[in-house]
Amino acid sequence: MRHEPLFILDAAGGIKQELNSTGPAVGMLPGMNFKIEETVLEPGEILLGYTDGVPEARNSQAEFFTNEKLRLLLEKKFTSAEALLEEVSTSVLNHTGSATQFDDITLLSVQRHV
Repeated sequence: MRHEPLFILDAAGGIKQELNSTGPAVGMLPGMNFKIEETVLEPGEILLGYTDGVPEARNSQAEFFTNEKLRLLLEKKFTSAEALLEEVSTSVLNHTGSATQFDDITLLSVQRHV
């Protein structure tokens, strides 16, 4: 099991970079070593992280939200990390409607201001 990729969103809008997993899901196997990488957020850029419960969120017809739908959402310009979280969470909740949630849906977003 691997983590979902992290996305860096450009200040002008759209996905600037996709940060892929460097190992298995954290905490799954004791004593695992992970490759460490680093990147820099430029002013205005937003980092988005999420669990697999986001693309795997299902509606009442058992249709997934999907990574493709998430990527389409990320192509627009967001004025803040909070606005990004609001847009993604609202879209996921609209997709699932009254369907039973079967997995955690976790989002994390940070933005560099200076």
